[in-house]
Formats: sequence, C-alpha cells, structure tokens
Amino acid sequence: MFSSIQRVVLPADNRKTLSCSRFFKLKKVLDSSVELVRKGRHASKTLYSAYYLNILFNSALVHVAICALTLFNFILATR
Repeated sequence: MFSSIQRVVLPADNRKTLSCSRFFKLKKVLDSSVELVRKGRHASKTLYSAYYLNILFNSALVHVAICALTLFNFILATR
C-alpha cells in the first residue's frame, strides 16, 4: 500500500546526540506515512490488518486454483 519513496536525512552519528533522538525524524516520517495509508484504507472501507490480508490472499489463491472462471468475492471470504 506504499506508493512512494521518500528520502530522510538523519543527523550524523556523534557522541553528543542520543541514538533515539537521531532516529526521531525517521520515526516521524514513518508514522505519518502509515497514518496516511490508514486514512485512505479507512475511507475506502478496507481496514484489514496484515494478518487478515494474508488470509484473504491465500483464500483467493485457492479459489483461482480451483476455479479461475468465477470471480473471488472478498465480502463472502471475510464472513
């Protein structure tokens, strides 16, 4: 669901900078990107966790292996 690559410049590693504060900018960028993706999934009513997306993907693979002529119904699969 990630659709872009963003470059994040971290401060140089030195003894004066705490390691946790060095990566604060990276954490902030990752958190905002995850929240943006979550809002998009919420708006499209597709708020599935990675665990359930994996199960749905496996169900879709089994369905296609058995019968590729009929469409896979995600709604029925989630129920």
